[in-house]
Amino acid sequence: MSHPDDEFHPPTSDDPYWTETCWFSFQVPERRLSGQLYPYFQPNQGVCAAAAYFWDDHSDRPWDVLHAKNFWHLPMPDQPLSDISLPNGIRYRCLESQAVYEIAYDDPDGDEISVRLTSTAPSPDPTTSGPDTSISPVATAAQITLHGQEIGVDSFGFRDRSWGPRTQFGRGWATSATATPPRRSRTASTASCCTTTAP
Repeated sequence: MSHPDDEFHPPTSDDPYWTETCWFSFQVPERRLSGQLYPYFQPNQGVCAAAAYFWDDHSDRPWDVLHAKNFWHLPMPDQPLSDISLPNGIRYRCLESQAVYEIAYDDPDGDEISVRLTSTAPSPDPTTSGPDTSISPVATAAQITLHGQEIGVDSFGFRDRSWGPRTQFGRGWATSATATPPRRSRTASTASCCTTTAP
């Protein structure tokens, strides 16, 4: 693709924690259901992680939500971000630069969980975007299958891109690419990273 923010950014240093992300979310308000697909790339280490989470108002804890699966230490893919398939079942295709994305997820363990999304994004919001971050609301049309039940999606979500050094200390992966956060206890950091408020 012609737009650099649809593709991987070359690391600007040899920092092992230089990180790039490409996160999509969607909601089904009438079901109080939310979902997110979150790949997390660390090219200087040659590894990535990839997560899929789906939850409703019955729980917001990773161990008893509808679906929570994170694959760690996957090999860094030799594919463009605009057309990528990951071993955890996430697939992204950019159909129109910075505008239309085809997103898919199939649980690799054979559970009856799959996602087919088409997300249409306006220009990134200048109030939440910067030189190393791009955040856009997206209008999402989709069909998902969750534990064998088919659910239509016609609502809004977000596309979030970030790239740059991201320390694993202090606030961990919640740290922005440029901020230097105060150190916090392990308990506080874990609560911040793992707790999501259901819609």
